[in-house]
Amino acid sequence: MVRRIARYDDEIHAIIFMKRFLFLVLLFIGVGQIIQAQNFSEVHTDSIYNSFSLDKEVNYPGGIKEFTKFVSDNFEPPASLEFKGGKVITSFVVNTDGSLSYVKILKDAGFDTGEEMRRLLSICEKWIPGEIGGMKVKSNFVFPIVLKEPKQIQPEILPIADVSPNFPGGMKKFYEFIGANFKVPKDVVSGKVYVQFMVNVDGSLSDITVLRDVGIESRVEAIRVLNKSPKWIPGTKDGLPVKVKYVLPISIQEPEVRNNYPQQNSQQFHLHGRY
Repeated sequence: MVRRIARYDDEIHAIIFMKRFLFLVLLFIGVGQIIQAQNFSEVHTDSIYNSFSLDKEVNYPGGIKEFTKFVSDNFEPPASLEFKGGKVITSFVVNTDGSLSYVKILKDAGFDTGEEMRRLLSICEKWIPGEIGGMKVKSNFVFPIVLKEPKQIQPEILPIADVSPNFPGGMKKFYEFIGANFKVPKDVVSGKVYVQFMVNVDGSLSDITVLRDVGIESRVEAIRVLNKSPKWIPGTKDGLPVKVKYVLPISIQEPEVRNNYPQQNSQQFHLHGRY
């Protein structure tokens, strides 16, 4: 009888212990949920977070390599022959909808390379925003890019003629024609446009292309003016006229650089080249 009572007491104590244990477990779980809820409530979609505090980092559609390729394919290198390459470091905020804001140029390579990077950021696809606890948040991102020195294009008359083609009156007259007809784009201060074309046997020009420009407007304008060019004196080989491919530069410079060249109407620029 005494043994049965003792066993019964042990069972009661065991039941009480299990109830207390379960209570503590449930209490612990409840406290954990409260703490987790408090942490989530501290995530503000209007705040800007650093990349190391994100659960899921920001990304570009296709990955950062795809963004690097986009920059490489679309970056317009400086037209100045003095540009020797360099590094551009940009920081920006990726918003919750993937758009970019607060763009800052931390370092550039001169020659408006920072502004060119800013232009690319304004036309790129929307990014994939970072996340904290499953919530999309604003976050900082820093992107560096190294610019290589562009290959220099040397103006030259490509073979095959014994006598090179020429503009009626000589190349000085040709650049006077360019200066009188070339409308300098508003956003161009100075630079160099390299053009290539074919001088046909009848002196007409064809296959006009721009090898390097200082913006798409300068490219379009160079092609437009060359299409208006009078016929050239064709090149000859063995006394007979032949087609000749021709490459030359058109330089846009401020007036104090070359005062002996004609002004472009009311715009304070001079256009000239080598002759």
